Amino acid sequence: MPTAEQLADAFCEILNEWLTPDEIRQVNEHNAAEMDKHVCHSHDFCDANEALLQAMAKFGLDFTGASDQPQMVLLNDTWNLAKSRSFKPTIAHEV
Repeated sequence: MPTAEQLADAFCEILNEWLTPDEIRQVNEHNAAEMDKHVCHSHDFCDANEALLQAMAKFGLDFTGASDQPQMVLLNDTWNLAKSRSFKPTIAHEV
């Protein structure tokens, strides 16, 4: 099982492949102005859920659904960490 840091890094890498630097900048600006902490503006530019699923697949994981509480905690932690990093990959990860 990857750590949230490893999964966030893979997720950020994918988003940075899919989005231009200007789009990433806009995502971060919109997120900074967003009042609802559950909203992420990466969805304005792509299917960010699909990016997270692809990041999971890099580690041999698949989405088992909301009934898997540990997986949901990992995914939420991953998304929050990636968002706090402004969607910049920051660590090397091993797959």
